[in-house]
Amino acid sequence: MTKYPYKPTGTELNREFRNTYNQNLLDIESDLKELGSGAMEALEAANEATTQAVYASEQGDYANAEGMYASNQGDYAKLQGEYAETQGDLTRQAVNDANTLVSETKYAEIYNTTSTYQKNNIVSFNGSSYMSLQDNNIGNNPPDPSVAIENTYWSLVAKKGNDGTGTVKTPRDTFVATEGQSLFELTYTYDQFQGRTKVYVEGVRQYTPDNYEETTSKSITLSEGVPAGTKVVVEYFSESVPLQSDIQTTVDGHTTTISNHSVTLASHDESINQINADMLEKASKEYVDAELDKKVNLKQITEYSIVAEGADNTGATDMTSVFNSLHDRISEGSKIVFPPGVYKGNMIATKDLAIEFRDCTLINANDVDEIVGFRGTEETPRTVVGNPVFGDRSFEVSDSTGLLPGDIGYLVDDSVRPGDLTPDVNVEILKIKSIDATTVTIEGIIESDMNTGSVRFVKINPVKRPRIIGHPLIKPTASHNWHAVYFEYCEEPSYEAITVEKFVRHGVRFKFCYLPKSGDSYFKKPIATGSGQGYGVSMHGCRHGINKYIYSEGCRHAIDDSASYNCETLKVEEVGGVGEAIAVISHNGFGGNNKIGELYGINDGPFVTVSKQGIQDESKHVMRGYKIGKIKGVIPSLTNSDSFYGVYIQSDYANIEVGEVDFTFLNPTGVPNTNNVAVRIQGNQKGNVDIGKVTTNRVGVLIRIETRDGTESKLYRFSYDKIQADEVLHSLFARGVSNIELGSNLVDSHLGTALVIKDLYSKKPERVDSSKLNIDYADPMFDITGVPSTGLKGTPPKLNEGSTSSVSISNGGKILNQRLLSSGELLRIDTGTGGTTITLDSLTPFEPPMWIGQTVKLFIVAGRNSLIVPVGGTVQGDNDLTLVANRAYEFIGYAGYWYLSQ
Repeated sequence: MTKYPYKPTGTELNREFRNTYNQNLLDIESDLKELGSGAMEALEAANEATTQAVYASEQGDYANAEGMYASNQGDYAKLQGEYAETQGDLTRQAVNDANTLVSETKYAEIYNTTSTYQKNNIVSFNGSSYMSLQDNNIGNNPPDPSVAIENTYWSLVAKKGNDGTGTVKTPRDTFVATEGQSLFELTYTYDQFQGRTKVYVEGVRQYTPDNYEETTSKSITLSEGVPAGTKVVVEYFSESVPLQSDIQTTVDGHTTTISNHSVTLASHDESINQINADMLEKASKEYVDAELDKKVNLKQITEYSIVAEGADNTGATDMTSVFNSLHDRISEGSKIVFPPGVYKGNMIATKDLAIEFRDCTLINANDVDEIVGFRGTEETPRTVVGNPVFGDRSFEVSDSTGLLPGDIGYLVDDSVRPGDLTPDVNVEILKIKSIDATTVTIEGIIESDMNTGSVRFVKINPVKRPRIIGHPLIKPTASHNWHAVYFEYCEEPSYEAITVEKFVRHGVRFKFCYLPKSGDSYFKKPIATGSGQGYGVSMHGCRHGINKYIYSEGCRHAIDDSASYNCETLKVEEVGGVGEAIAVISHNGFGGNNKIGELYGINDGPFVTVSKQGIQDESKHVMRGYKIGKIKGVIPSLTNSDSFYGVYIQSDYANIEVGEVDFTFLNPTGVPNTNNVAVRIQGNQKGNVDIGKVTTNRVGVLIRIETRDGTESKLYRFSYDKIQADEVLHSLFARGVSNIELGSNLVDSHLGTALVIKDLYSKKPERVDSSKLNIDYADPMFDITGVPSTGLKGTPPKLNEGSTSSVSISNGGKILNQRLLSSGELLRIDTGTGGTTITLDSLTPFEPPMWIGQTVKLFIVAGRNSLIVPVGGTVQGDNDLTLVANRAYEFIGYAGYWYLSQ
């Protein structure tokens, strides 16, 4: 039984093409076994030539892989032969085509303006390698790769590297980690800090420097150790011979081998003809013709000018039908080019295409569809058995028929958004790793909590690698009521350099997309900013998304992520905020492990929000893994009497990092209040929180954190460090938080208590560690209530204020906690003169100690009266204590009482 027909490889020269192509070669090998060893050697030679060509294309890093595909593969003619049954001589045609291609695909010389080059000749020019695109090519210089990778006559094969030679070896080292392992030694060396490494942990791509460092030229180090058994894969470009000589040696070496075997193949005509007959029975003419259309002379058919197809580029008439007609007849991987001009239409693609807009203006023809978009499809939902939750690596479906490794789809439960009863707000897109009966194992882990009602899994048939490139200006009409650009059910969709102005809905919308990428975009003055209107870039139900260089003016949200996981946004600017959050990195309450950095904005409202809008029951969901950093904001109109939350996380949370946040009020007037906050976190603590480097000129509260009920949180840490302001009411306002670490505090002036730590819903603080506290003395310094009867665990502060001032005490007085906490090593007591002994309050001579093991030293000023400390109340002992002048006494606190240290 032959393996024919073979799997189509697609048209983009990438790793997926190489893997599919290698499998096809194995299948061909099986079909040709009876042809003898001579044919097999020819096949192996062609396979080696293909491998070398793929490596060369990968390291060359050029974007025009489609155009190079037909001319750069040492055995590309063999794939043509797979579908050339009508030729009557499948294998002979493949070898003949390979001989022709190999004879021309060779290194010719260092480029000479007077030499004549034929198609596929390779030359060196200024340290880079180029392949001729035409025969009789003379006097036409190759392009400068910093400007273009191709011109009419030449296409870039390999760009000059740092050493001028280029590299072609791409090793892939796989490790199974030991417990806590972070350092991984590689087999070969590579050039550090040149973007030549790719690291995957359990299939999840890591990025440097956030997730790993290129430690040496032969090792990488993860930022955190991983558990035992974790699979770590490192791909990297290793040093090899110069590209030009490597290609020449490989191709020239195989030319002789393939030529020698052509005679051997000729002796097997009868066997070849029998295989041809078998293949003809299994392949329809329509399929063969379609595949030949895609593969034969691909360079000439991948680019289509929409104007050449009859589209109007003046904007006067609707060109949607022209686009649709062209779209329907061209193959996957093609490019549709829009030359400069104005185009009116709604261009929606359902296949893998690149659409290039060369300085175009786009307007819509109808009001209900996107102006440009790509749409895949989804299948009928499958019932999931049980309720998958965070941390699961698999789930069970009632029927797994038709599911395959590599498929993508999404989980969805019965969550309904309370405000407007919108269904299906809790979704999570996933990629399938393997299937065992009805058990579906995914790549990574499930990061949502699918615990509201029944759960379904919906398989997606995505459009793969759709791209929008160029510099379009999109100008919807005032009546247009949909997104300007829309990607739905796509895998690896991307766009760049888009400007959208005066729109109603979203500038760019990704929905149920895996690995979406956006960049270098400008969203200008939307004409509506109500709910669901005036968003810049939005991602719903996406995973591993990247947003870079997003500029907006007057948007409701420049960034809006909902039910999306492991998405990252870098470099956002909003210069005319309307008072809503500039970046919402979890809208409708769902999503996780999203990151935002380098945001600058002018706005009278939040700058970054993690929203709880869609959650029905907060006890069932946790906002996990958010990283918020490098946020710089200007608040133009609000005063410190107004409510303001610069960074706001609204529900139960875990593993939150906030750092390098800087807010400036241009109108810092009014009486600051506790709802005027730089960073606010409100919900039950389900994981650690670390906040560092929060700066403002004047605000009510620098950091406000509070629980929503009495849920236990002793296991989790809340810490801050390096907070700074000119003037605040409170540096920290914490309610119901159990485990607090205080760090550096550089506030110049406190208008109220510096640090307020309170119980809430009978949830008391358990541990307050101030060993790293660095703060100028404020009066009052602490307001800590709800301390457990045994005292706080942790470390009390050492502020040493008592060394420079005294506390005056009279009969019946008591020493307050404020003085005990701020005394540091020593509290000086002034009991007056006149020879009359002073006696403190009998029940509370000292306010109870707040820390287990808290100590205080009392020093009766020389020449002053003696001090009697009654026992039996907050001070314990056998008899009342008499403290005399000019002596120091140390007391230690334990279980809510003070004891004189012996």
